[in-house]
Amino acid sequence: MAESCYLRYPHVACDLITFTAEDDVWLASLSEAADGRGPRAWRLTADRAPVLHPRLNPSATHVAWTSTRDGTRSLGHPRAGERHRAPKEAYAVPVDGGPVRRLTYWGDRFATVRGWVSDHEVLVLSATGQHSTMKTWAFAVPLSGPAGRLGYGPAGDVAVREGAVLVGSALNAEPAEPADWKGYRGGSGGKIWYSPDGSHYTRILADVGDNLVNPMFVGPRVVFLSDHEGTGALYSALPDGSELRRHTDLGEYYARHATTDGRRVVYQRAGEIWLLESLGAEPVRLDIRLSGVRSGRAPYRVSAKSQLGSFTLDSTGQVLGAEVRGTGHWLPGRDEAARALLAEPGVRARLPVVIPGADAVACASDHGGQDGLDVIPADGSAVRRIGHGEFGRILELAVAPDGRLAAVACADGRLLTVALEDEPVITEIARNTNEAIADPAFSPDSALLAWSQPWRAERGARSTTRTTLISGSCPESGPTW
Repeated sequence: MAESCYLRYPHVACDLITFTAEDDVWLASLSEAADGRGPRAWRLTADRAPVLHPRLNPSATHVAWTSTRDGTRSLGHPRAGERHRAPKEAYAVPVDGGPVRRLTYWGDRFATVRGWVSDHEVLVLSATGQHSTMKTWAFAVPLSGPAGRLGYGPAGDVAVREGAVLVGSALNAEPAEPADWKGYRGGSGGKIWYSPDGSHYTRILADVGDNLVNPMFVGPRVVFLSDHEGTGALYSALPDGSELRRHTDLGEYYARHATTDGRRVVYQRAGEIWLLESLGAEPVRLDIRLSGVRSGRAPYRVSAKSQLGSFTLDSTGQVLGAEVRGTGHWLPGRDEAARALLAEPGVRARLPVVIPGADAVACASDHGGQDGLDVIPADGSAVRRIGHGEFGRILELAVAPDGRLAAVACADGRLLTVALEDEPVITEIARNTNEAIADPAFSPDSALLAWSQPWRAERGARSTTRTTLISGSCPESGPTW
């Protein structure tokens, strides 16, 4: 039985299809895949670095793509801060193999290959040369020679057919596609502009949906992806917006990364590649198998140090309560054995705190699907689960020095105390409507609880408050005793 694989970013030209898998670019025979013969794809690159949006030139002699191979070799999290998003560059190589040619040296995290302007010029979107808040522009990047900016204005996608031009929204934030912004109905969604001659542009299909992406010409029609009917699917219409049609079903998974050679359309759905031979045909799943060793699925050792989350030391300095890869652990300071306290599949442990004098750890967990407080004895006896579903999202956790009370800061702005002995009574101490309360801290005698909270909806406008299990405030954060 053939092992399944996750295929992404397909594109076709002539009888070849290119796609990405296991951080490399691959090629396969399109006709054999469409006929169900299960062709063996061959690996075109061996960089083992993230690759995006491979595109075949019209004659299917070269493939261009975007990668971070000469940088951090990691894309970074799309919602991470700006400085944590890796810069990407454009690369190309002949389909018969050979040395990879780097086409750009822009250091731009928004750079992305979107197609070919001609058989020897790659269409690349980038914000290079612009202010950091500006949008991406389209560039024609030759296989050798300097790049030239195209006169389409800020663009997030470009398609050209016989002088007519489609331009997608220029976005300076990621992600953009419906599969990442499921059900998005805000003003930053993808939009499509059309010009019959490349001079004056008019927004089209505004009444269809609020996030239209991957605009392209297939014959006389405009094809795009949208989730306005609930799930991402492939649609087409005439340039004036009439005769709207849906070409794929509204299944469980979104259609993604649709591309065309002007006649056929390929797209990805749940790690599988599907083909439309024409807009009048039914989608066909392409049976493609990867050759070689599945190195991306090989097991490897995980460093506990690299996966260490939050941790606390008990008052004696002898025991550490720690989170490692979503599991809770009891780590003695001497030569005693470490113990996993909470390591259930499908349950994530967070914010472990050693309870003084109890040989137990209190931590937040999502047992049952919603956050709650778990009190877990170190000797392996029964776990006490408190208030699952009553906290919302738990952001911070502190335990009093006498071990009788816990303070819980929630994402909805509430600060709660939880009795850890006898009946688990949950009491609301404070509520803030501007931002979540932070930094709960008990006094050494467990009689007072201090925390910081915003007193107006402005960055840095916080005050520190204390309560007897409420008096005075000072303009600082992170209270300690």
